[in-house]
Amino acid sequence: NLLDPGRGQAARRRQSTAYQAAPAAPPSQGLGR
Repeated sequence: NLLDPGRGQAARRRQSTAYQAAPAAPPSQGLGR
């Protein structure tokens, strides 16, 4: 990550989007969390 800051940022952005999209579908998890 330190050697590839660009790659780390892209991976984090991808995970952030997937994480938000996943809990966005199920209201049970969204409210629970």
